[in-house]
Amino acid sequence: MNRGFTLRAMAHRRNVVEETCRELLDGFTGGDFMTEVAYPFPAAS
Repeated sequence: MNRGFTLRAMAHRRNVVEETCRELLDGFTGGDFMTEVAYPFPAAS
């Protein structure tokens, strides 16, 4: 397994991931979920 995905590494990034997800979902207006939320998520977090 890649070290970037260990339990410790993921726990350390949890707050960033949750905040990014919250921001993207708050801005989601009901259009194309993949375009507005899923695709930008990795670049935003």
